[in-house]
Amino acid sequence: MTFAQQSSYSFRDNSLTTSNFSSSSTLISTLGHSDIDVSFTSSSDKYKYDENTTTEYLKVDIKICTMNNVGSINTIRAYNPKDILFLFHFNQETLSICLNSMKIEIIIPLNQLTSFKIASSMMICFRLLPNFQKRYFDLSSIRPIEVYKDSTKFNIEQVRSMTLTPSKGVQSETLHILEAGINRLGFEKYGITNNITFKQTCQWFYITCYLPQETRALCFPEHENLYHFIVYLKGRFKIPITKLKYRSRKGDICLLLDDKDWEYAKNSAIKTQNFVRFDIFIE
Repeated sequence: MTFAQQSSYSFRDNSLTTSNFSSSSTLISTLGHSDIDVSFTSSSDKYKYDENTTTEYLKVDIKICTMNNVGSINTIRAYNPKDILFLFHFNQETLSICLNSMKIEIIIPLNQLTSFKIASSMMICFRLLPNFQKRYFDLSSIRPIEVYKDSTKFNIEQVRSMTLTPSKGVQSETLHILEAGINRLGFEKYGITNNITFKQTCQWFYITCYLPQETRALCFPEHENLYHFIVYLKGRFKIPITKLKYRSRKGDICLLLDDKDWEYAKNSAIKTQNFVRFDIFIE
């Protein structure tokens, strides 16, 4: 795939300032059904997302929310109905985690997911980009109020993955439709493979980024693809990106056009005693 062909998904506008990226409390109050009323079609053993549906979100009641942070694990349990909710917003292409009996909502764009899967145990499992983009809303007032820091006390900024256990009564069909919808809108739509391989250990690259006006450094997981790297760059540096290059082991500066080039770039990394590093040039 050439750079021009890939640009339709790699360099799309992933800004968090879009008007569609807003709190879902209005949706919850006006469409407060406990299960789905979405038009989906199924064929053989697969559920398919219907893009013509007018329903705005799908809701799943959660019994246990486990957040895997850097160096720690936080487990949140629901002691009353509606203590924890998971919402998937079709039209906005976001998901939400609502905590503390609907008093706090965390909204995450789908392009911040690196994998999503419904496990055989019916648990919802997903992994996130490092320093993933999110917005917080306080829902305790009549109108939702956006807050600009984490008030959950669960160190959301350091979360790398989440595992959600649905409440008793949530149907497996609901979860499979949820998985099909997120896979369609968050992965297949942009030609991205959705892999959910949670590893005990993860190799991280130390990447030196040469921007037009400065040089920056960052760390990024070795198993992620080029698309997620571009999304991460745009969120990290807040700049438009039209071209990427990398430095080969021979010292040549090569265009970074697709996932094949991305593998070449990672293979050009230099291993030292403390880390593995390579260079990226951003234009």
